[in-house]
Amino acid sequence: MSVSKTTPTPAVDTMKAVVLNAPEGVGALTWSTVPRRTPAPAEALVRVHASSVMSADLPTLDGVSAPGPGLPGPRFPMVMGNEFVGEVVECPGGELAVGQKVAAGFGGYGFTRDGGQAEYVVARCRDLWPFTSDLPWTTLAALPKAFGSAEMIKEAVGWSRGEVLLVRGGSTAIGTATASLARLAGVTTVGTTRSPAKAEEMRAAGFDHVLVDGDDLAARVVRLFPGGVDGAVEMLGYPHVVETLRCVRPGGTVCMVGILAEQARSRATGEPQDRLAPVAPSPQWFIPAGVRLTTAMQNGVTVMKVPDPQLDHMQEWVDGIAEGRITVPVQAVFPMSRAADAYRLLESSDRIGRIVLEAGPAA
Repeated sequence: MSVSKTTPTPAVDTMKAVVLNAPEGVGALTWSTVPRRTPAPAEALVRVHASSVMSADLPTLDGVSAPGPGLPGPRFPMVMGNEFVGEVVECPGGELAVGQKVAAGFGGYGFTRDGGQAEYVVARCRDLWPFTSDLPWTTLAALPKAFGSAEMIKEAVGWSRGEVLLVRGGSTAIGTATASLARLAGVTTVGTTRSPAKAEEMRAAGFDHVLVDGDDLAARVVRLFPGGVDGAVEMLGYPHVVETLRCVRPGGTVCMVGILAEQARSRATGEPQDRLAPVAPSPQWFIPAGVRLTTAMQNGVTVMKVPDPQLDHMQEWVDGIAEGRITVPVQAVFPMSRAADAYRLLESSDRIGRIVLEAGPAA
């Protein structure tokens, strides 16, 4: 592929963007005109076509997020949008061709640096995954973060054909993406949800079994699979991981990647998350003998090891969708100017699937 290092710069140096002016909730979001940055070497200017809204954004909106030890926190005003897809408009270093379709879901966009809920975003080339596809942009926007995380979960759990995987919090985008990848590998999937209304949609998204969450989860899992499941994914955090560990056979692995319950507590109390706080008793008191507990992304004392070139499976995912091997539920699509409405739906929805913002014609 030939690489073009220059392209005519758009005539204006401003753009429209979803801006969080202060950590004061959805009401602090505005659809504003802001300066558009010029990319430096090793960066690209991307015209955004779609971006998703995520549950991980909600603590940022409320000012209780914790980016992790050693990582900078959000600064305001900030353009939202961690996960986005679009086309390269300008790339002064030539790393990416002008017109190349790209996706991003890691790198701190919308958390610690301006993100992709805008007409344009300047992104580091190393954060962008090139791909070719004729799928709708609104479908493509639901892929990078969820499936990138699912690839890390797959590596951490190490599932094999014929095994059984429990996904606690299976109605999340990462949960359904993990189920898709596991199903491709011949793994039986069990998803949990706190909302009975989501169960049928989860089955349509690829789960073989769906259980409504509760304190007796382990007993019900063991009735389905005597001896326990082979692996589990924990999306809810502590103390729910204690019950999840009881669902897994000796020698099996629990991969803890989410803290949805902890985020909800922080938003309810206004207390910022502290990922190093001693919130749990000593692990030896609740990890069953022989069951392994690990993580896929960040363990609280080390910096995230993403983005990683090994995560760049974007072309595999889009091909899987086109061929009907991967299911990606999209719940709703809003114009980007209605981002606040999209986040309100995210807070209240009783359905599964990404909520996506679609960009209009760029200036």
